[in-house]
Amino acid sequence: MTKPGKCSGPNGVNGVSIEYSKYTKTNPKLAPLGRFGFGSLDISAHPEDDFGIGRISSASFSTYRHLLTPMQIRQAAHADIAAIATLISTANRDVALMFGLNADNCPKHPSFCTDAWVAADLARGERYFIAEENASPIACVAYESPGAGLAYLNRLSVLPACRKRGVGAALVRHIVRVAQADAIQKISIGVIGEHVDLQRWYAKLGFKPGETKRFPHLPFSVIYMTYAVQGGQPIDPALGREAAQLASLDRS
Repeated sequence: MTKPGKCSGPNGVNGVSIEYSKYTKTNPKLAPLGRFGFGSLDISAHPEDDFGIGRISSASFSTYRHLLTPMQIRQAAHADIAAIATLISTANRDVALMFGLNADNCPKHPSFCTDAWVAADLARGERYFIAEENASPIACVAYESPGAGLAYLNRLSVLPACRKRGVGAALVRHIVRVAQADAIQKISIGVIGEHVDLQRWYAKLGFKPGETKRFPHLPFSVIYMTYAVQGGQPIDPALGREAAQLASLDRS
């Protein structure tokens, strides 16, 4: 059984997985470097994105290249249940504190995730994917397809020490590739309506905001966001989207 790992390296750079496709559009000299690890990361996009060190010129990039170690993403197995539960609960504690969530007012919040929750997810057919650095889990995400053409992205969790390095974005893009292989048309997520920063982060990855709803068992609103998957099949019109998403939010 693996345990959640720790991130290391100067300036939080070590362990990032990089795809150079975007960067080399304006920096052709880097094209021969190809692709390292998994996921996709635009290292020239924004001063606060991923590396936290802003735009990197082709001349200065060589300074950081030796600090990068490949990050791997793999599908989880039953042996990973405990590690997944620890990842999810640890990564979501800051959100619980931010919005005043506790076991009384929101017992199903991911910060209270247990082995039993993850085991139930796997038994239902939900798939988990784990991001590892040096063979240690540092993040995870869940993927579920309740009907033709539609999939849910759940439980995206990145250890606090491993954030702002593109790990979460790499997992989201991995889910998009899985959805493409499954002929999915749309990926749906439910986000705390008051968590504006998280909504902006998903929007940068291509998710579009939809309806916002309130539920009597939740102390916050929920905004639904969707990602249109290229090459997907039409969503089954008989699928009860709201009922399925409610079940996703209100499971033990």
